[in-house]
Amino acid sequence: MRVFVLILIHLFFVFGIAQNQAELLNTLKKASPQAQAVMYNQLADMHKSDHAKQMYDYANKALALAQQYHQPIEQAKANYYLGIFYVEKSNYPQAKQAFESTKSLIKNDYKNNIELESLYAKSTANLGLILMEQNQYFQALTNYQSTKSIFEKQNQKAFVSHINNNIGVIYRSVGDYQNALKSFQEVVDFQEPSPSAALGYAYANLGRTFQAMKLFDKAITNYQKAVEVFQKYPDNRGLGELYNYWAETTLSLKDYQSTENHLNIAEQQFKTSDYSFGLSDTYYIYGKLYFEQNQMGKALDYAKKTLAISEELKAIESQANAHQLLSKIYESNNQTALAYAHLKKYNQFKSELTDIKTIRANFETEKQQALAQQQADHQLSNEKGFRNKLIWIFGLILLAGGILSYFIVQNHKKAKQTAELQKELADYEQKALHLQMNPHFVFNCLAAISAFIVQNSQQDAIKYLSKFSKLMRLTLDYSKTSLITIDKEIEGLTNYLELEKLRFQNIFDYTITKDAELEDDCALPPMLLQPLVENAIIHGIVPNKNKKGQIDINFSLFNDYLMITIQDNGIGLNESKLLKANSIGTHESMALDIVSKRLEKMHHQATFEIVDLCENNQNGTKVSIKLPLLYVDLSHSTTLKKSINAT
Repeated sequence: MRVFVLILIHLFFVFGIAQNQAELLNTLKKASPQAQAVMYNQLADMHKSDHAKQMYDYANKALALAQQYHQPIEQAKANYYLGIFYVEKSNYPQAKQAFESTKSLIKNDYKNNIELESLYAKSTANLGLILMEQNQYFQALTNYQSTKSIFEKQNQKAFVSHINNNIGVIYRSVGDYQNALKSFQEVVDFQEPSPSAALGYAYANLGRTFQAMKLFDKAITNYQKAVEVFQKYPDNRGLGELYNYWAETTLSLKDYQSTENHLNIAEQQFKTSDYSFGLSDTYYIYGKLYFEQNQMGKALDYAKKTLAISEELKAIESQANAHQLLSKIYESNNQTALAYAHLKKYNQFKSELTDIKTIRANFETEKQQALAQQQADHQLSNEKGFRNKLIWIFGLILLAGGILSYFIVQNHKKAKQTAELQKELADYEQKALHLQMNPHFVFNCLAAISAFIVQNSQQDAIKYLSKFSKLMRLTLDYSKTSLITIDKEIEGLTNYLELEKLRFQNIFDYTITKDAELEDDCALPPMLLQPLVENAIIHGIVPNKNKKGQIDINFSLFNDYLMITIQDNGIGLNESKLLKANSIGTHESMALDIVSKRLEKMHHQATFEIVDLCENNQNGTKVSIKLPLLYVDLSHSTTLKKSINAT
């Protein structure tokens, strides 16, 4: 059963004059385009709690006008409303882009303007919400804490209370129940003097936390308090989630009649609010209830309903639970073939669910590592000397940590440094074989490190080894999948180019640019471009002794294709071939052959072209690759959360 999460972040942020919709629409007809942008944002604000589609339409109109007439503040507001819409639709890549645009547009002005500072804080909190959806709990906590500090400074206690609720959800999700209870109790303490539906959410969260701790009496007490609040301040979704929680508790206590009663109420509330996520969970609990009572017909019906909804929502954890329950039901009915089929599908989701649990389990470790890194950064800024610098580097480079620590303890004795570095090189050789990296590049790196060691360049060897270890880790991550996002490819290329710059003593500079129109989930095969960049360095830049090298890499969108260009100002393709005519070397041809074959397997419309710019009175070589647009799924199955929005 997935962990239920209620995100209570109903924040109000009203811009401009307080006019009703009719007055604004009437005024719009006579207003200037700049004033219309302001009014469309006001209309979007009016609909952010009751009509998401109208909010979206008004925000788009405001954005178009604000862009046309160069109104960055109105652009920021429009992007904020679009972000709310995308969060509600679980379109997290688009939501992230919208909120980041809001922050970017006001980053130079928000500290001197309370209204803009609140907008900046809420955009940051919504980015934290997206991180929670992706189970990046520590990063989400960091966002919420920075947001909380802004609202505390502004003395906006209600907003601080809402942020505390989300922080409590994070702690509960990672199993830190004491901190979760503390955060939820702060919400209760603030809400009780002036109750609203928010107080019902807080009691429900407290009850859910006690339920996770197996303190069922305390859980039920808080559920009863939540019901009293929701009776006075109705909230269909909140009430439905509450009765789902309560049904889980009574099911654990084998109180089947109460469980069925609670589920009936939850189902009614979710149907009223048209909330499919909650309804899927209700049907799953129904299935478990009837399975425990050996009513296999009813159990089967509800398990199928759960699966249908969760498949439509692409909710991985809910799909896994539904397949597991169906497997048990069919097994009880001696339908072994169907039982096995659903068990097999359950196992297909198992690895991803394990990853989510691992992320949650590592939350405290990440927290401690972050604190340790902060301490190391502080120490580095206040202390001098090579020893302290090495200690800081060790904290960042785990693979090289043991070796470097050994060097420090032994006062950097040459013989022991050499032995330890050579041992590390041997480890990397084994990793290179497993990662199936280009052996030519790996051996060049190892040779460079060995040369630094022989030349007694300890600091260069350590720096080179550090960058090499990072590239190895990136390659290991990328080797797990057939596609990676453009941003991840850029990260790998950047690390590789920095490595080569260090090896060749900064004989070249580089740029990597990405078209803003390319979406975050646009992807390509991993390590596709590294051999081509290596050719540009080795066969174009290095032989050119007369000028500093330059490599420019660009990712752009052309119709329905991803266009990639790699251009250098080296000696050119033809001259490079002449230089190699009397030498033994097949690196370039191997690299080009590998790239060509990979592109052939990807798509018949993929193209690969190399142009010698020297033939057109220019310098260098230009490589162009055209790929059909590919995407990776950046969404994750997570629990119900809501955007920062007004109710």
